[in-house]
Amino acid sequence: TTGISFSIYKGMKQSVDFTNSSSMRTLWTTHPLDFSHIKGVKAYIAAIANGQVQFTRVRRVPAETGVLLVSARQGNAQSSIPILDNVTDQVSSEFVAGSGKAVPSTDGEYTNYILNNGENGLGFYLANNQVVAIGKAYLRTKSSQAAAYISIPSDVTTDISSIPTTGTSIQGNTYYTLDGIPVTTPQKGKLYIHNHKKITY
Repeated sequence: TTGISFSIYKGMKQSVDFTNSSSMRTLWTTHPLDFSHIKGVKAYIAAIANGQVQFTRVRRVPAETGVLLVSARQGNAQSSIPILDNVTDQVSSEFVAGSGKAVPSTDGEYTNYILNNGENGLGFYLANNQVVAIGKAYLRTKSSQAAAYISIPSDVTTDISSIPTTGTSIQGNTYYTLDGIPVTTPQKGKLYIHNHKKITY
């Protein structure tokens, strides 16, 4: 397994372990954190824009904000994430704090997703009453924008990260631009997302 844990400054410790092969996990912390100088680990917020989930890299994370963490490291490693006195950056994220309780797939006008390694690989799957631990987060979208599965592009670390969430899944013969827009006639030599992967047509 690939493992990494973080020690939080100011005498507090918080363990963040990556145990899956793609080294991704969610994090919810009550402290503002600074990822600016952390080598090999990137933090992403999730936002809904034009019916798509967009993952955007952030370097400074305010308290009470959920993020997707991506580690490029191999093997066990340990890093320290500085706690900031305050983060004034305006950051909004569709991640919700885990409470150690089961999360339903639907909750009123929302649909909930948990980071999981399922039949489509690592991505966000319907919650199905799975427990989300304290210190982790789950993704919430409006039910009108719900999909059965929300993929995470394998190249999220290069900030190509828009994924459609309307309709069913983005499987099959459909090609998408890097902004997540469906393309009916792909052009040779252009980059597209197809079957959850970035490809050159």
